Amino acid sequence: MQPDSKIICTVPDRALNRLFEVRKEGFLGADAALSVPLPDGRTVWFFDDTLVGKMEKGVRHIKAMPRNTVAIQVPGKPAPGKIHFYFSDRHGTPRTFLRLPGVEVEESWLWPSAVFYHEGTILLFCYRVVKGGGNCEALAFRVVDAWLARCSVTKGNPLDWKLSYEPLAWQGRSAIFCAACMADGEFLYVFGMN
Repeated sequence: MQPDSKIICTVPDRALNRLFEVRKEGFLGADAALSVPLPDGRTVWFFDDTLVGKMEKGVRHIKAMPRNTVAIQVPGKPAPGKIHFYFSDRHGTPRTFLRLPGVEVEESWLWPSAVFYHEGTILLFCYRVVKGGGNCEALAFRVVDAWLARCSVTKGNPLDWKLSYEPLAWQGRSAIFCAACMADGEFLYVFGMN
């Protein structure tokens, strides 16, 4: 390390962490989270496998595990405002937010990995996962390729947003490009992993 180098330390944001404190019912946690700010001050959150159910006497009782979900954080006082989770359809049944048309979500699903907002559209770079291939039931899945999900953002319920999907063609035999993205001027760089 250079003598004049600075060490940067991160600390938890307690106010932001409170948005995700354990609830008695509904969102009980997820195994991945992405967020993207919108020009109107809202922040959109995307989660991978999400636990939905009830908390009773410190024990989670899982009702469902949608493969990906969405939430909207609205600004307010005290900061950082409030978060609203959208993981149930009009009948109260938990559902997966990003769903490939014509594909059963139990057999193949999307895990968002990188997110970018541009002119009213959220771009979600996702791994497509299929059932099977693991050594135990809990890990019986495998990543097969990458897809781009486009979300047309409106003020309303994100479950009503217009969604479209397309496979990402620029993938190598050993690399899948959707691990992260970064904007620089007019360009959006998408990173991969193998």
